[in-house]
Amino acid sequence: MNHRSERLRKSANGETCVYCGRQDGVVWCHSNEQNHGKGMSIKAHDLLGLYLCGTCHDLYDRGPWSREQKHAFFRDCYPKTMVRVAEKLVTGELKL
Repeated sequence: MNHRSERLRKSANGETCVYCGRQDGVVWCHSNEQNHGKGMSIKAHDLLGLYLCGTCHDLYDRGPWSREQKHAFFRDCYPKTMVRVAEKLVTGELKL
């Protein structure tokens, strides 16, 4: 069973997109990689997600990129997201 955290998912509210910098409509975007727990109708672990705006989320999910390009996109954006999550944990803004 994949790890779930509603608090982590909701922590995207009010964030800035880690890809394009947009400051509205940011949501928690789950990884699309099978080795992250993704399966048919099953989202990956909540711990493996990104702060993305709707446009970038759609690009990641349904864009024209190859599988390798999507993996590279996730690997680029994931550390940026986790730094923000860690900052929220340190300041007490987020409690998991």
